[in-house]
Amino acid sequence: MAPCSTTTNANDIQKTNLFHNHILSQLPVSLGIPEVYSSHFWIRESGLREAVNAPIQSGAQGIIKEAMGQLIPIYRVWSALGYIVRPLLQIHDELLWEVEDCILDAVIPMLKHTMEDVVELSVPVKVNVKVGLNWNQMDE
Repeated sequence: MAPCSTTTNANDIQKTNLFHNHILSQLPVSLGIPEVYSSHFWIRESGLREAVNAPIQSGAQGIIKEAMGQLIPIYRVWSALGYIVRPLLQIHDELLWEVEDCILDAVIPMLKHTMEDVVELSVPVKVNVKVGLNWNQMDE
């Protein structure tokens, strides 16, 4: 995937949204924010804040969505071999997996590598892995 770039100036983002009636997220997704045209000051200001925040939020959402798509072949291969490897839950930028103990050492590096390399950014994407029988017992 090509490197992502974002506009870092909040005023530029707001002007772009006002002129074009949409902004682009880090991944090529167009987001419309009609609140910036409101005659009510507080609604318009809320829309402008949303226009500044939207590229970051939708970029993070796009990255995790792309990562989940690229992880499908990995867990399908392990499942076809008769092992339990399946995603259970997504919470914001976290994925919870069920993986058999006997293949943890093989599966974790594959999942981690795929998630870290899903997009090319100017900063590295770091993935932390925790393992445990339940959320209370998760250790890195």
